[in-house]
Amino acid sequence: MFECSKCMQSAVNQIGLVCSNSYGASVQLEGCYLRYEHSNFLGSPDTTLMFKKCSRSVNNDVEFFKRRDDVLADLQSAIGFKVSSSGLVEGFSQCLGDLSSSDCSACLSDAVAKLKSLCGSAAAAGVYLGQCYARYWASGYYAELTPDSSHEDDVGKTVAIIVGVLAGVVVLIVLLSALCILDTCIALGCLLNTPSTPVSRDLRVPFANSYYLVRAKSVSFPCEHPLRASYCKACMYPIGGPYLSHG
Repeated sequence: MFECSKCMQSAVNQIGLVCSNSYGASVQLEGCYLRYEHSNFLGSPDTTLMFKKCSRSVNNDVEFFKRRDDVLADLQSAIGFKVSSSGLVEGFSQCLGDLSSSDCSACLSDAVAKLKSLCGSAAAAGVYLGQCYARYWASGYYAELTPDSSHEDDVGKTVAIIVGVLAGVVVLIVLLSALCILDTCIALGCLLNTPSTPVSRDLRVPFANSYYLVRAKSVSFPCEHPLRASYCKACMYPIGGPYLSHG
């Protein structure tokens, strides 16, 4: 029960990140399935193909195909959940709990048919429909099918990318804020600096939702000089505040 709870918690976390603000979404992990919709879907048959995975093919192995077909026939007759094996081939199938017995049987029949038609002679295969799924594998091939390992890796990478992008946006906002402040100083320096005769002047400048009087004295660097920001001679005070003159 703990493993089921842990799996569902992971599904909730991933579906919230990857499918945020969606009206409907579903996520299939290794061991659990989560789905939500903006309309009532409980008890309604749904054989839409959601996901499939097929391993490498097996050629000219009559015994394998016989064992596989035995397992699939057994899985197709499941009511709710079933595990089956024949020789070196194993498998399991399951329906969502809200399906009736007849709807579950019909869904699994469709899943088994899709396993054969979509994955052909694969040594391991899994098909997930809207409300049921079926999987089988030959001994030694289960690892090629568990991914949903690759699918979960893709989800994990997507989540990491989203988190990385959000972090990047925060850093970018901070940098832009710093540049805006620096640009204000540079703009004042460019406005007030002239490479010729030094002058002092007062300006009425909007800053931080208020107006400030600025008294500044030009420096000897022209506006295009890279050091002008370091020698920005502007001092800001609220209107009515004191003046300071920099030498």
